[in-house]
Amino acid sequence: MTNNLDLQTITPNQTGKEAAINTALAELDAVITDLEEYILSGTDSSVTPTELEWQRHRVFRISENGGTPLTTPSYVQLVTTNLVPREFVVHNNTSVPVQVGSGIEWVAPGGWKTFFYDGTTLFHVTEDRYANFWHQPITAISNTNVTIGSTGAGGSVDGAGLDEGDIVLLKDQTTGTENGLYVVGATSLSRVPWFPSSNVMVAGITVTARFGNTNANKTYKLSNTVTLGSGTGIWVPSGDNVFGLGVFIPGAPTASAVIWSFLPVFPFSLPVSLTGSQFLAGTAPTGGDDVYTIRKNGSSVGTITFADGSTTATISFTTATSWAVGDRIDIVAAATLNGSENIQATFLGSRLG
Repeated sequence: MTNNLDLQTITPNQTGKEAAINTALAELDAVITDLEEYILSGTDSSVTPTELEWQRHRVFRISENGGTPLTTPSYVQLVTTNLVPREFVVHNNTSVPVQVGSGIEWVAPGGWKTFFYDGTTLFHVTEDRYANFWHQPITAISNTNVTIGSTGAGGSVDGAGLDEGDIVLLKDQTTGTENGLYVVGATSLSRVPWFPSSNVMVAGITVTARFGNTNANKTYKLSNTVTLGSGTGIWVPSGDNVFGLGVFIPGAPTASAVIWSFLPVFPFSLPVSLTGSQFLAGTAPTGGDDVYTIRKNGSSVGTITFADGSTTATISFTTATSWAVGDRIDIVAAATLNGSENIQATFLGSRLG
């Protein structure tokens, strides 16, 4: 906000009011300033923000006086008794942990986290009641496995060039526990600080890619609640780019036959592992596994396997694959079948045009 007024813009009957107007604007700026810093020293062990009623999205930075480490407290508490419904960020610029509220959440030294207060309860951004508020545009969304340790500034995700500080979603990692949001560094990727490893990310977080050969302007949503670093986040299409296709193959399939075929009228892609898709058999095979092959224009791109005695399939689909108008997707039965019948398949992917 600009606090200075040009005298030429003030009409004659306003002359003399410039100082008063500028004073009022300065006071307004002071109220809504984004960054509020608290400098601690010695045995300081708590911070109590005040006058929060009129402040917008706020960053609370807690620092040490002159960078001298705090010696007495084992942690600093950010007192939250004055909170009103709002979003805020806590940036811990000290050498000790910051406790937000009374045992609510910890912010590690040098770290920061975003919180939301709904008027009753304080939530970290990964909590369920905050999830629907978090829908952010990011640089790119992957469509295949990305090497985290060697993809940095100057590299690319989905064909989108990367600069340091860009945010990307990796949703197709060969190691599923690597799925998630990352920030681009000089030579590698690291998890974004507001969704770090070991934190819980809940279903409903939604992102839209600004760039990319396949996923530009596409939206993906986290469909499951996951502990980052140990669980596999499943990201599915959301909004206008969802592609869904269901099929039922009645009876007993014929060995080696094409039991289903589809010619698309618009381009689409299917993700690694066919995330979000479902495959069921009305009757399980007995005496051995039944394997069905997924083909693109006659070439195998994946398999659907019903294990002996199981009506639920396991999927092998290692590369995100796109179909253009006129391409053909088939399901082909194995040369030997063991009794699976009444196959149900639902493919979930992304529409590309």
